[in-house]
Amino acid sequence: MKYKLSKNYWESHNIGKQIGEYADKLGLVCIATGGNCDFIVKSLSEENEMIAVLVSEFSECPDTLNEVAWVSIKLNSSWVESVELKFESARKAMQFMASLKDASSINLRNLN
Repeated sequence: MKYKLSKNYWESHNIGKQIGEYADKLGLVCIATGGNCDFIVKSLSEENEMIAVLVSEFSECPDTLNEVAWVSIKLNSSWVESVELKFESARKAMQFMASLKDASSINLRNLN
């Protein structure tokens, strides 16, 4: 059987197989930070100002689909302002991320 590489190249980043394969299935992408901490993300605005980021308890990418995870919605490109939403599993957090559409930072600020 021939192995198909991900279009996101998570295999060459610090993202585990369970998380990477599920991200591919849901149409989520990954980003490399250059600091040994890479993430699964979804852009929420055309200008990439707002982005949803999957994070673990330790502010890294979760290792498995079953661990507790957060979706951190970054409200600007500097990643200083954010709204944090906790999920019982990375699987549910990623499903939530995949369901997100374009967003307004004005509305999201009210979630916190």
